[in-house]
Amino acid sequence: MLKAPTTPEPAEVEIASLKTTGATQLTVEFNKAVDTNAAKFELKRGNTVVKIVDVDFNEAGTVAVIELENRFAAATYNLTVTGVSEKALTASVTTTQET
Repeated sequence: MLKAPTTPEPAEVEIASLKTTGATQLTVEFNKAVDTNAAKFELKRGNTVVKIVDVDFNEAGTVAVIELENRFAAATYNLTVTGVSEKALTASVTTTQET
């Protein structure tokens, strides 16, 4: 009997994707489960810290939905995630202003 090939577990946690999913919402997907209690998120627009009001993880701990206090401006936002890996994880997304 043939076994289906298995995909090996990634060695280190990485951000697989970052995208806007609402006027005040970002969704970050990790390549494997993270410790949801240890994860710390910081979002910046340029040098300005953007206030995060809530972070909700899926049950598997692989996707986080980040809720912001204000709507996106037309800008590039830089996300830094700490506490889930030995190094800080970073990703960027460029948005258009919501009207």
